[in-house]
Parts: sequence; structure tokens; C-alpha cells
Amino acid sequence: MELLEDLKDSGHFSGSYEHKCFLRFAFLDVLQMNLDECKLLWNLHRIRPSRMSCCPAGIPNELYALPHRFNSQDCGYPVLQEQLQERETLGQDACPCGDENLQDYLTLIKHESNFQSPQTWESAVNLYFKLKEIADL
Repeated sequence: MELLEDLKDSGHFSGSYEHKCFLRFAFLDVLQMNLDECKLLWNLHRIRPSRMSCCPAGIPNELYALPHRFNSQDCGYPVLQEQLQERETLGQDACPCGDENLQDYLTLIKHESNFQSPQTWESAVNLYFKLKEIADL
């Protein structure tokens, strides 16, 4: 969050519609990678037993997938494969940057300029700066 505040304080982000779209375009993949890593680490860590807690100790993935091993019960409910596929297609229709025309424009710039998809926060900032420079924002 400090990174975004720094962009604002240094005059690189004004909060305009275009700046928000450019920021989403540059940062969404990196943000998703970080969220996926956080989810993986959280679901694989071990929760220690505690006398003060009513929650069971163990690894979250195991607690979820094997509730019977922890004197618990499965509180989930079945979902049809068709329902999952329907939800997936709903998400695909959404435009990541928030504006379909800007998304197409930014994708074109990225492709024509041979910009790589960012893998780190630093490369996302660089992509954001390059896109702003090319678009003259």
C-alpha cells in the first residue's frame, strides 16, 4: 500500500479514470500472484493447539479436506459442475482494467512494444510508467 501512496505523492498517480485503469492493467497479475502465494502459505502452515481456542489445531488444508480426523464435520454443500462453469464464464466477461477500450489499447501497446507481463512489484511499476509515457498521461 505504501507503493501506491508513493506513486500518488510523487505525482505519478492522480486518481483519474485513466490512471486507475493503467494501474489495474499493470498490477493485477502481480497482485494475483501474491494472493495465490499467500493462500498457499496460509493453507499449508500448522496451527498450534491452544487451550484458549475453540478451533482445532492442524494444517488448514487438512482441517478442511479431512474434518473427520479432527472430530469435526463437513459443513460444505455439493455444487454442480455446471454451476462452477457458469461462474467461471461470468468472470471472463469482466474487463480487468475496468474499461474494454482502454484494455484493448493497453494490450496493443504492450504487445507492439514487446513489454513482458510483470512478475514483481518493481516490474509492474515500470510497466505502469512506460504505458503512461506512451499514452502521454
